[in-house]
Amino acid sequence: MSLPVLFEQARKIHQAASDSSVDQDTVKKGCELLKKSEEMIGKLGLFSANETKEDISTTNLKYLLVPYYLGELTEKIAEEDRIRILKASQAKLKIARFKRQKAAESKLLEIKERKERRGRSTRASALSTPVETGKRIRRMMTEKRKGRHG
Repeated sequence: MSLPVLFEQARKIHQAASDSSVDQDTVKKGCELLKKSEEMIGKLGLFSANETKEDISTTNLKYLLVPYYLGELTEKIAEEDRIRILKASQAKLKIARFKRQKAAESKLLEIKERKERRGRSTRASALSTPVETGKRIRRMMTEKRKGRHG
């Protein structure tokens, strides 16, 4: 099964589980689909730690939700060892939060770099304008003198 198909099936189960109660077999199936999706994402190398948001294809952005969906569905599993389930869910949600935080940090860094470039460009423009104006004035005066005397 392809990643888009796996993810879409898992997304529908997550949505159904969020909107109403679904049976445990469906929740477990959703978790399995999300685990397979996670595995495929890793094998395909869709995301790496040094990527910025521009490096991520728009069609792949939805796959950033996989750990979040898995964490939420894991919480819905009714099992006697509830603490184990909650710890597993918490781990998935931390991963999802970490990825969102990294994306936000990347965006802030990009904005800061853009402001710095804009500031350097503005300063360079301000510094070069008087020089260019002076050159134009000298050229015009030279042309005027040549026109009068020539």
